[in-house]
Amino acid sequence: MVVMKSGSIVTRTLAYFTFVATLWLVGCNQNDFTSAIVAHVQSEAVSDSYQSEPIDLSTIAINNTTETLTGGRYGESSRQVMGLGDIDDRFKCAIVMHVKDPNSTVDKPMGTITIDFGKGCSDPRGKTRKGMIIINYSGKRFVPGSLVQVTTKDFYKNDARVEGTLILTNISATQADFPKFQIVIKGGKLIFPDGQQATREQNMTREWQRAANPLQDMWVEDGTSSGTNKNGKSYQMKITSSLIYSHACEISSKVFIPVKGIKHLNVDGKDVIIDYGDGTCDNTITITINGKSKVETLSDK
Repeated sequence: MVVMKSGSIVTRTLAYFTFVATLWLVGCNQNDFTSAIVAHVQSEAVSDSYQSEPIDLSTIAINNTTETLTGGRYGESSRQVMGLGDIDDRFKCAIVMHVKDPNSTVDKPMGTITIDFGKGCSDPRGKTRKGMIIINYSGKRFVPGSLVQVTTKDFYKNDARVEGTLILTNISATQADFPKFQIVIKGGKLIFPDGQQATREQNMTREWQRAANPLQDMWVEDGTSSGTNKNGKSYQMKITSSLIYSHACEISSKVFIPVKGIKHLNVDGKDVIIDYGDGTCDNTITITINGKSKVETLSDK
């Protein structure tokens, strides 16, 4: 009888601790997807998108300014660049000026392109921009080894001030390949109207898969970034499956994130896997933490 009673106590004790452990594990899995974690993912996505804005606009301006290929006409030191708004509607209210460097040559063109949105305007997708993006380039566009440095002056996208220095180095193997750039962001910062800030340092490569119709252009990104999000949390990000950005999806469906690819975001002590899907034009992602997944839709506000 004593043995049976002792066994019964042991059994009940084991059952109790198993029940408690199960509740703890369930609680942990539920707590993985807190509003704070989702906010961290949202903040990093916005930081990525906003810091990429000067890169995108600079690339288009350089590609469609004659002087970045020829060095410009003899005796012409500056001019206004026209027609960019017909290529990308973000330029429709911007004044774009090119100033040739005194040392510019046909073999190695150099100069400065300024994209000035003035006091601000909105594009057809409701995004507002104001202030200036300043581009200093050295070397013919798309020639391996050419260098571009981009800075901002009182530049805002929507209500967020975008700061930092971007350095783009052409690392294409040959001119026949898709243009490929190493993109380094130093001192990247977003300052929001409520005073909160998000910082970003970045070292990535971006391949520009140019199409016959610019609206069908794609960008392929790989690399890492780190910083702090607007909630003051430090993060590290690594792309584990190339991120694919679609210009067509941005224009037609207001997509501001990649349409395909996977990255890992380490924040608040958790490894968060973010899957951007199969190429569908949407702002939906799948978040996976500790083997559990959840679908979220992001906003660039």
